[in-house]
Amino acid sequence: MKTENIQKILVIMLGGIGNLIMLRPALRHLRQIFSDSEIILLTAEPKVEEIIAAEQLIDEVILFDRREQQSFLSKMRFLQSMRKQKFDLAFVSSGTNAWKGSLTTFFMGIPHRVGEDIDGKGVFYTIKRNCQSEETHEIDGALALIEAMGLEFLHSLPPLKVFPKDEEVVKDFLNEWGIKDKRSNFIGIHAGSGYKQTFKRWPIDRFARLAE
Repeated sequence: MKTENIQKILVIMLGGIGNLIMLRPALRHLRQIFSDSEIILLTAEPKVEEIIAAEQLIDEVILFDRREQQSFLSKMRFLQSMRKQKFDLAFVSSGTNAWKGSLTTFFMGIPHRVGEDIDGKGVFYTIKRNCQSEETHEIDGALALIEAMGLEFLHSLPPLKVFPKDEEVVKDFLNEWGIKDKRSNFIGIHAGSGYKQTFKRWPIDRFARLAE
């Protein structure tokens, strides 16, 4: 692929914060490789992009909120509006439904469509990573898509960057709970899961036992 011909990239990531964190290494490499290109993130979760805002990995965010009831007509209008943006490349995140991802980007009229071909369902991708299962970790899966494009990358997992204001919020929260020494050892438990993901939710009594 000739990178100089790619001016506008659409990255499709329809999961939550955790999925975006796992996509982040690939996003960093896309930003480095296509340094002069415009990178737009299509997401289905409001404000999920705030987790990477400090790194300036993307130029714009388009939200298609799946929590709202979307009619067939409204979906077709959305696809038409995306088609008008004339993207050069679509990069569909690892773990995305191969059939839906490839078909959607095809209807958007994007010439270069990159995604996972799981069980032969990514038929409309022009560049695909052939895999017969979903056992590959999402981080490695997304990086493998860059490799499938014939591009080089270094596998790295640098720490997340945050804004100073976010550090202040954390500092105030810890102070409120009497944790003022930065060297203190403490454990945080996020007892919950995302929208409509009750299958991921551990029973409350087990969280209590774990905390004990």
